[in-house]
Amino acid sequence: MQRSSTKATFKFKRNLFRGAFVFCVLTSVAFLVQLPLSYRFYTSVGIDTDRLPRPELVHYRYYRLRCPGDGSIRIGGGAMFFSRGAKPLEPFDLAASLLQPPRIDPPRTIWNRLGFWRIDARWEDAFSTQYPSLGKPWQSWVGVPVVLPTAVFMSLAWIFGRAAAARTEKYPGHI
Repeated sequence: MQRSSTKATFKFKRNLFRGAFVFCVLTSVAFLVQLPLSYRFYTSVGIDTDRLPRPELVHYRYYRLRCPGDGSIRIGGGAMFFSRGAKPLEPFDLAASLLQPPRIDPPRTIWNRLGFWRIDARWEDAFSTQYPSLGKPWQSWVGVPVVLPTAVFMSLAWIFGRAAAARTEKYPGHI
């Protein structure tokens, strides 16, 4: 009984390392493709959600992975309110904007010039003053140079690939 349990555990771990390896390779390839494009184009991929906190008001939230065109990649999102008739209500929407002209924020620090960003913004609008309990519109973003996640996922792919290969070499009959 012990032997079959060990064999099952081995196969599970090997398949887990293989799965992690494939995920890291695919993610690395995606970042490698985005790397040269991140200096010339704006690209944004994410989701949008709408809900009705009040019958006349829509609460719009968005979450994105975006490259503004300055060589950085940012992850974040925001929320705002608008009146219900302004656009059709969509509870869940996949969103993408690919290869658009750059939308570059002016760098404020040397870190921004190197591609590292942290943006937090809240502001007043007509809805937040009329309905203070709903909160203010906001945006929040964290950004790093596209080279950084590319290198991280390539390194992880190498580590997981070596781990999967070592498990296969250690137990060659358990393929």
